[in-house]
Amino acid sequence: MTLGGAASPNTPNNPTSLESTPAFAAIAPLWSDWNGLTGAGAQVLGRFLDFDGNGRPEYLVINWRGVNHGGINPTTPENFATFQTILQLNTGSAPGGIYFNYQDTNVGDNNFNNGATATVGIKDTNPTNGNFLNIYVNNANQDLSSGRAIGVVAVSQASQSILIQVNNVAPVLTADPTNVTVINEGGTFTGRIFITDPGVLDTFTGTVNFGDGTGVFPIPPSNPPLPAGTTSFLVSHVYGDNGVFTVTINLTDKDGGQAVPLVFQVTVNNVPPTLTLAPNQFLIPGQLLVLDGVGGRPFLGTFTDPGFTPNPPVSVESFTTTIDWGDGIVETVPPNTLNVTQVVVNGAPGVLTRGTIAARHLFAGVGTFQVRVTVTDDDGGFATQILQVSVGSTHVYAVGADAGGLPFVRVYDSTLNFVVAQFNAYNTAFTGGVRVAAGDVTGNSLADIVTAAGPSGGPHIKVYRGDDFTLYREFMAYDVAFTGGVYVAVGDINNDGFADIVTGAGQGGGPHVRAFSGFDNSILFDGFAFDASFTGGVRVGVGDINGDGRMDIITAAGPGGGPHVKVFSGLDGSLLSSFMAYDLDFKGGVFVAGGDTNGDGLAEVVTGPGLGGGPDLRLYDPLNGGVLIASTLPFPPITGGSIFTGDNIWSSGLRVAMTDFNNDGLMDIVVGPGSGQKSNTRILSVINLSIIREFQPFDPSYLGGVNLGGN
Repeated sequence: MTLGGAASPNTPNNPTSLESTPAFAAIAPLWSDWNGLTGAGAQVLGRFLDFDGNGRPEYLVINWRGVNHGGINPTTPENFATFQTILQLNTGSAPGGIYFNYQDTNVGDNNFNNGATATVGIKDTNPTNGNFLNIYVNNANQDLSSGRAIGVVAVSQASQSILIQVNNVAPVLTADPTNVTVINEGGTFTGRIFITDPGVLDTFTGTVNFGDGTGVFPIPPSNPPLPAGTTSFLVSHVYGDNGVFTVTINLTDKDGGQAVPLVFQVTVNNVPPTLTLAPNQFLIPGQLLVLDGVGGRPFLGTFTDPGFTPNPPVSVESFTTTIDWGDGIVETVPPNTLNVTQVVVNGAPGVLTRGTIAARHLFAGVGTFQVRVTVTDDDGGFATQILQVSVGSTHVYAVGADAGGLPFVRVYDSTLNFVVAQFNAYNTAFTGGVRVAAGDVTGNSLADIVTAAGPSGGPHIKVYRGDDFTLYREFMAYDVAFTGGVYVAVGDINNDGFADIVTGAGQGGGPHVRAFSGFDNSILFDGFAFDASFTGGVRVGVGDINGDGRMDIITAAGPGGGPHVKVFSGLDGSLLSSFMAYDLDFKGGVFVAGGDTNGDGLAEVVTGPGLGGGPDLRLYDPLNGGVLIASTLPFPPITGGSIFTGDNIWSSGLRVAMTDFNNDGLMDIVVGPGSGQKSNTRILSVINLSIIREFQPFDPSYLGGVNLGGN
């Protein structure tokens, strides 16, 4: 921009031209008696300023320093004056103006009042006095015609020095409105932050405080700074605990411009722990329950939680375990005790917090106990699971000595393979043998033992409790005069939650079958399985063969009746199935038991031949006329010697029962010999009829055979 023209600059009232296109971008004032820019160090400096940030400068500021005052010794410092000119450009409808600020150091002219400030401005373009420029001295308006004119001359480009300053504009931060700001504890918050900045060359650094006390983190996390041209960046953080957290983000550009801090909130929801308990436990009375994770034993419980104690530990993720043992005793940790110990291993981002619960407990009574374990975190989230502990046994099988021995009964836990109880069911003078069955007659979820006397003992039925094996009930199934012995089975015929007792008359009594209510001993079924004139007796078993939720009654003819098997409905006594288990010529009778061996909800029937038969075990689907599913020889058919002599051919037949031995929900087969063999008893897996356990319940010298019962 050039001020000045061809007219003499020293002439008063000489109008000056203001050109819109800068030629030299310089302005120089001269008093009428000055000699120009001749002082030592004299210079003119100029710069454009953009105050409102719109990209266009509004002000041109020019400074004169060391201007020589004419007629004064130029070597005298006070003879040099300093001027400043501010040109406000015309940026709109309002005209701009030029303002000269002059500080008189010592020009020796009283008219200018040494040290006063003089301001010279452009006068209105429609002057009333014909003057274009006025001088204002000490606030008094004096016309330039007084001889103290101000001249404006052009300054050569070579002699000028122009500085242009661009003001910095601080960046502006905004959060992406699609950011997910509600998460679960242990989860990761990730947010995108936008940067707005007119400086295309600006780089950025900053900090973020996630509001959970874990510290202030740099942006970016490591050098170098966010590069020029960055329009957005991500912040990410894993919250270890729940709450509402205020996130504060600060950003600074390379020139020190600081954005207004961006502040928003992240809500972190609590997540309750996840609890897993040990498998259901089975104890004999007086046995201490120990679940401590030692020596292959499981812990009572383990739990996990996505929350964790951060570092530094501004908040602590803690847990309380409460155990209701179901027998009136409740324990809470921490603090840990000798009986219950809780150990927590703190997690980290991406790593779950884990806890273990070790416990031991002695149940004062017998029965089935529902152990309720609850783990609660410090924010009230909790998980509850129930562990069933049976003191006594729910899955058992029983072995009774047959004729010739004491009326001795041994009860085995099907799952844990130990002897639950052993006792003489009748007077020790009785040697007619004892028949056995197992089922929950008392309705306390434990398997009770039901016994029946063999030949010469009368139709005497006894029920022994499954918790303490004391006598619970006894009755005569038939006329007290009948001494042929009784066969027995147990199952819930009427679906009332109590196992009912099914009896079959022994040899000499006819094929008379009865079912007695486990609840009140009333008769639920009373009939003859075969022709009433048949006197070989009837063996019994139970199983839900049609899937109606009721145990059906399985019957088989005793000696002399052929290998005939019939099944009667537990609902109405109707005949459901009838088939021959062995060759029609076999007259030794058949032993039967029922249970679901394949998980389809329908019971199969397992059979063993009576005395005179070989070790021929068979498994039938009783529906559709009795379909043979599988067969095996659980014992060798020849025990020694030569097959030609016949002396050692197995002819003791088989006794059978069913129980869930390995707790897989499928009924396995218990099989043992009749009279003439040692009491070797085997348990066969229903998967492939392989032997999974073998034991000898009685003295090796005892050869009377075994009676078996399971549930």
